[in-house]
Amino acid sequence: MKNYSICIHEKLTHYCKICTPNNYCIHQKFKSLCGECLGKPKHRNKYCIHNKTKSYCKECSGSSICIHDKRISYCSICGGTSMCVHKKRRYYCRECKGKAFCIHDVLKSNCKLCDGKNICEHNYHKKNCKKCNIEKCCEHGHFKKKCKKCKYNEINIPLDLNFIDSGFDIIDKFYYKN
Repeated sequence: MKNYSICIHEKLTHYCKICTPNNYCIHQKFKSLCGECLGKPKHRNKYCIHNKTKSYCKECSGSSICIHDKRISYCSICGGTSMCVHKKRRYYCRECKGKAFCIHDVLKSNCKLCDGKNICEHNYHKKNCKKCNIEKCCEHGHFKKKCKKCKYNEINIPLDLNFIDSGFDIIDKFYYKN
């Protein structure tokens, strides 16, 4: 078994863009997985005309695709190696104690107590945080696409940041009453 080391950025050294920049191409992707570097001799045989790994390409009937049009390892009908007895991916199966879940029985990336990567500094899910996504908010303090008052119509509306901040105070009071 390989000995993996953790860098100062708390990532596997091999995958850290700062510690090992030579492992990444000009597209900021891992060199061996970059479809855009297709023309380079080292990568030429790994990718198909659809810019996907040959063995996983459904359009090309890759060697890792089963008759059910899924990856063989993820197909419960074919008895995929990544599937559990509950017909779910082992990694995401709660009953099998999949590694995707933390000790709080929540997806690790969404767990507020474990500081999941999908949780912002305001303790909200990053995609739903109005403070982090202020450019996506309308003058009413709602997300533009969901605002019933202005019915977002692809026109850039100037934001009144003071109004939005006052709206956050109301939201914080509602969530943190107790």
